[in-house]
Amino acid sequence: MNKIIGYILAAVGVLLAVVSFKQVRDLIKIPFPSSIPEVYVMIAGAVIAIIGVYLIAGKGGLSSKKEVEVPILQDKKVVGFRRIKQ
Repeated sequence: MNKIIGYILAAVGVLLAVVSFKQVRDLIKIPFPSSIPEVYVMIAGAVIAIIGVYLIAGKGGLSSKKEVEVPILQDKKVVGFRRIKQ
């Protein structure tokens, strides 16, 4: 569920950052309030996109859990390996 929200936020953030350019607004004819500076809209779009990418990456993106191989012993003889998450 977090990944879906992350994709939506990333897309909205990129669209918001792109719409902050005057040429794009003139091209697609979107009304834009002149009281808000374009730089603030671009920064807000970038922040929203970064939050979306963070949600897409999830907790595994920053600190992934590693799997360790542990030997399976039978009468002091290794017969295989088992993977355990740490």
